[in-house]
Amino acid sequence: MRRGATAVALLVVASVVLSGLAVALPPGPPPGLPGDDLPDAPAADAGTFSVKQGDTCVPVEPFQGNQRVDEFYDYRTPYTNESSYRYSSFVPDRFTRENASSLFLYEGPDGVVSLVVVHDERAAREVRPLPRSAVTFRFDGLPDSGEWVLVDDTYDGRDDRFDRNRIDWRWGGSRTDGGVFRGLAGDFSLTIAPTFNEDAALYTPDRPTEPITSWAVVSGNASSPTRTELDMSEPVVVRSGGCGAPPDAALAAADGFVGEAVTLDASGTTDPDGDVERYRWDFDGDGSVERTTTGPTVEHTYDAAGTRDVNVTVVDDGGNAVTATATVDVHRPGAVAVTNATLSATTVAPGETVTVTATVENGGESARTVAANLTVGGEVVASERVEVPADGSERVTFTYSANETGERRLAVDGVGAGTLRVADSPGATTPGDGQGDGSLLDPATVLDHPRIGGAALLVALLTAAIISRRSDLT
Repeated sequence: MRRGATAVALLVVASVVLSGLAVALPPGPPPGLPGDDLPDAPAADAGTFSVKQGDTCVPVEPFQGNQRVDEFYDYRTPYTNESSYRYSSFVPDRFTRENASSLFLYEGPDGVVSLVVVHDERAAREVRPLPRSAVTFRFDGLPDSGEWVLVDDTYDGRDDRFDRNRIDWRWGGSRTDGGVFRGLAGDFSLTIAPTFNEDAALYTPDRPTEPITSWAVVSGNASSPTRTELDMSEPVVVRSGGCGAPPDAALAAADGFVGEAVTLDASGTTDPDGDVERYRWDFDGDGSVERTTTGPTVEHTYDAAGTRDVNVTVVDDGGNAVTATATVDVHRPGAVAVTNATLSATTVAPGETVTVTATVENGGESARTVAANLTVGGEVVASERVEVPADGSERVTFTYSANETGERRLAVDGVGAGTLRVADSPGATTPGDGQGDGSLLDPATVLDHPRIGGAALLVALLTAAIISRRSDLT
């Protein structure tokens, strides 16, 4: 939160006419009293807030104080430490107004921001019976990070009825009613739809009444806040971020594999009236921010297969935040490997080209693109990208030539294609046998021939030896 001059943002609520009859709520126990332990709540991470109604938007900063919010509200009954038979809030009078409902944001010393509602203004009255006032508030979008920590009133036999998303209040004309919702954190947009007077659930036409008459947003310096009147026929939205147009967030992501980096790209994001300041990344869709960056792309590695909903929250320089989502399918990598490699020839002349062909098989559940590497004597001399379909295979080819004579061992990703002999003698090209490491008369080929055996086998071997010897002498 920004901490500058002490500021207060105060929304003074008057009547909004909503169609239909109010629906009664079952009675529920209201949260505690000043001094009770407060539940854990996160500090606000938004630097700015705003209140919007139709085309009107008012920037809002929470009032910053050194008291807990329930102590600042200062609810008093005959049973509290600071006792009073008023059953009212003793919040400073400048934050309330007679015949109005006031709502403001308060930030305590722990950095937690609260929504505070105070109906009417505390006053001394001699008239009996006191006129009654009634209000119903409906809330949509209260963030999960917070909860109601105090609802005025709390005494047995109270008229008020409480639920997380709706509160019905009724009070005497010299008292106040209200409540405190503590824990406005993250990016939120909270709608408050109020009904007042005869449209409120607890309105009593058989008793003297005192109507609520105004609705305004009040903000500025705590000692002299300013009021901006609002349309009494519309609800308001309290939200994180300022009054500028929010960014248009975009997120693109490709599927990936366990143990391999997946690129997440929010560079398609635009902001019509400002600059994007940061990107908050939630890699698994659980609502927690795992990383914050100033750039639009990140890489993330998943350690388990499955489908992930990835969120990026884009925040502009006005504090406006918008979230985009993309789905990433993380697959088990499976077995992708070269299973066979061959040479188009095993003996060539210097400068003559030989073709190396390899088969790459994929035992995984989805297509993969991998690099196949040709090595000569254990050193990589070429690399080719090959896309292999799921549970399928693909062939990849390389061409290789050498200017110096001699023998070289060729392999693709460690799978031997054969030994290539580069010789000066013309017409030295010898086709390979397509099995890898082929030669002119391979003993394995001879031994495996179904029609050669016994003496014939011996003659064949001697003949091969004589031919080889004469070739060496020429």
